[in-house]
Amino acid sequence: MDVNSLALKMIRLEIWLGEGPQPESFICHQFDAPPFGYCYLTIDPERQGETASGNYNRVYLCGREAGVDAASVARWTKLFAQHGVKKFFVWLSPGPDMATMRRWLEAGGLARVPFVRYLTLLRDSNAAVRFRTDLDIREVTPPAEGEPIHWRLLTTHAVDTLEQALWILRLYRMRWRIEEYFKILKSDAMDIEAAKIRKPPAMINMVGAAAVASVSIMKLKQARDGLTQDRFDAVFEPTDEPLLEELNFELEGNTQKQKNPYPIGSLARAQWVIARLGGWTGYYGKPGSKTYARGLEQFATIKRGVQLAKRMPPGAAPRRSWE
Repeated sequence: MDVNSLALKMIRLEIWLGEGPQPESFICHQFDAPPFGYCYLTIDPERQGETASGNYNRVYLCGREAGVDAASVARWTKLFAQHGVKKFFVWLSPGPDMATMRRWLEAGGLARVPFVRYLTLLRDSNAAVRFRTDLDIREVTPPAEGEPIHWRLLTTHAVDTLEQALWILRLYRMRWRIEEYFKILKSDAMDIEAAKIRKPPAMINMVGAAAVASVSIMKLKQARDGLTQDRFDAVFEPTDEPLLEELNFELEGNTQKQKNPYPIGSLARAQWVIARLGGWTGYYGKPGSKTYARGLEQFATIKRGVQLAKRMPPGAAPRRSWE
């Protein structure tokens, strides 16, 4: 007996063993000819569980069985829908032409279910979710540095006008912003994945502070690239402006590239100061996330020093903790 024949007998045995007393809502079909093909199918509208083991709306297959074709998936879906079933599973055991069968299932809107004994696919709606538009976006005025943007975006939305295309582009840009945030938080500037903290309360506090810093860094980068016209107080306290201007005076150099080109009060001007504090010279490339992180840390240290200096009366002797 070959492997496929053994798998077929085992799945039939498993179905037979599971045929105990069932509620009245339970319906079973064993098809052996077109249009459904050779398969075993169970329906129970009352038991549409979230997991494969708790949902009794199933199709049992051993690879691509006789009489099953690409259209069979749509026929199964329609049969389930007639009984009010929106969620069903396909239990796909080893059998002939597995790759073809799986391709047909995925084309019919089924997705692989993780953490199960063998290949199981789920369909969670009456209609397959299909990509309706392949949107091609190119940057026609590329920057002086770097490659021009060329995005191929897949979407389930219809795109028939320029306004609809721009809306999809905005959605993807916002989605990419989330990815950038997690990169800064997890592995780039904040690098919380490398934190060696064992106590959950301490880890929660650290992640909370790192999350705020990550958003601040993202805002500084947006100001650097001219993507926002925010004022400096989008990241800093309103009372930080005098200190930022004093640091700007200290950090500006003699050459044109070492002059802050941005207007007073803007976030773009503040990001220039923070980048210089972080080690950026003004000559080579753009400051990155780690440079801004170092700059923010330096700014916080300087600000703390200024606050302590203001608290000390003129001519006062320093406090000694050991006295």
